[in-house]
Amino acid sequence: LLKGFNDLATAAPEIAAEWHPTKNNQLTAADVMNGSHRKFWWLCEEGHAYEQSGKTRRAGHGCPTCATTGFSPGKPGYLYLLSKQEFGLQQFGITNTAKNRTDKHKRNGWSLLDIVGPADGNWVRETETALKHFFRTEGVLLPRSYGDKFDGYTESWNSTELQFKTVAQMLSALRAFEDQGN
Repeated sequence: LLKGFNDLATAAPEIAAEWHPTKNNQLTAADVMNGSHRKFWWLCEEGHAYEQSGKTRRAGHGCPTCATTGFSPGKPGYLYLLSKQEFGLQQFGITNTAKNRTDKHKRNGWSLLDIVGPADGNWVRETETALKHFFRTEGVLLPRSYGDKFDGYTESWNSTELQFKTVAQMLSALRAFEDQGN
């Protein structure tokens, strides 16, 4: 790091202006190399705090709540369950636009088993996080090293190990897992 040359504050002052003032362990944008892979806290113009790597910020990504693409927890959301029987896979996902998202998966050979929503977007995001923890702990999610990195592969698992017919069944399994103190 060469302060005044390749630090974030010098190299990207427009991004450094969104540096969160209290959540970065007393670091400032001048203490961080421009394009760092490390995650830091940011504060957008609308007052939303979010965590993201410096490199991702430099690539043009900003506040996920304000984003016009991707999932926005500030909008109503949907939780869905998919199946690809010929490959023995199931997948869950979240979206703000149910028809567009599930239609895209259908074009890629997935069958929609169930969908719930619209629901509070924050609840949908929190549920997604809890489900990922549940499936990771159970050891059934496809590994990050999986060869065919299809859309949603990180939320997919082998249905011979764990299978659901509805979102309600999946949420019931999640509640039982959490009730066991996980």
